[in-house]
Amino acid sequence: MKYYFFYLLNFFLLINLAKAQIPNKEFTTFKYNVILKSKDSIIMSDECLLYRNDNTSFFYSLNKITYQKKMIEKIEFAMRNGGKLNLGMNDGKMLTNFLPFSVIKNYKTDKIIFIEEIDEQSFGYIKDSSLKKKWVLMGDTATINNLFCRKAIYNSKNSENIAWYCTDFPIADGPFGYCDLPGLIVKVENNFGWSAILTNIYYNVSNNNVEKVPNYISTTQKDLAKLKKRNIDNLFGDRNGQKISLQKKDD
Repeated sequence: MKYYFFYLLNFFLLINLAKAQIPNKEFTTFKYNVILKSKDSIIMSDECLLYRNDNTSFFYSLNKITYQKKMIEKIEFAMRNGGKLNLGMNDGKMLTNFLPFSVIKNYKTDKIIFIEEIDEQSFGYIKDSSLKKKWVLMGDTATINNLFCRKAIYNSKNSENIAWYCTDFPIADGPFGYCDLPGLIVKVENNFGWSAILTNIYYNVSNNNVEKVPNYISTTQKDLAKLKKRNIDNLFGDRNGQKISLQKKDD
């Protein structure tokens, strides 16, 4: 039953294709509102958390956790009442209205790892080979959600990124894979339609109240795309599956 849920969840995801640790075991987490836009339409709106310890930070979806629990409840209800699962338009929207990946920044190995789930297994691939970015620090300033921020721009071959960071929080981190600025990133947006803005800061949060960095199987972004396609094909019958090479499972 649980396997069926994750199979169904990934079906909806794919057809719609997106602490600072304090001594004494206290945690500060940062909450962001994340939006994906296409032209003037909002495709996805989510609430996400960022927390960081000495060597790693983890950025993940809150909506995903909530929606998975709701979907499990629906499936369990259906199993108790004849096995018929009734899903409407709202359910389909619910199952796609969250960040479809989480992000690990490993400061020890200087890697950014994107995590995606298929069924009950997490797969991770290196998106950026280094945490260091060639940000251009601008002279522009702004007050965003009562925080005094400074502007920075980072452009690569395919992306244009604008960030606003706050030096009152000397944490070189932020949402998604963004980091390496002289302060916490309060707001960021890029030319692909993604944006995130800091909405809340939680102090003295128990470690039990944050998601654990998942164990995952290391792969490549290309092989993961093949695996996701095969997963969808299996819903409609086997279609010329390709061999997928997976690497070691990380602790």
